[in-house]
Amino acid sequence: SVPLEVAEKTAMLFEDFAYLVEKGNKNAQTDALVATMMARTAILSALYNVKINLGSIKDETFVKETSDRVKALEQFAIEKEAYVLGLSDL
Repeated sequence: SVPLEVAEKTAMLFEDFAYLVEKGNKNAQTDALVATMMARTAILSALYNVKINLGSIKDETFVKETSDRVKALEQFAIEKEAYVLGLSDL
């Protein structure tokens, strides 16, 4: 559950990054863009840990529910990264 929580909490940062790219100091825009890419990587990395651990869990309902959450978070991270990066004209 810890890596899943890390992924979920990290996912909340994309709105802040979007704000920084749109309204923050233009000279620091690249910092927000790199942070966005790092957040996506952190989420996907944490979710790999979840996936590997699901292989040893016997509770099929838990595995299915968690797998669905993992897939949704993966998609969310990829889409949000693309959105935030697209806000920049660099």
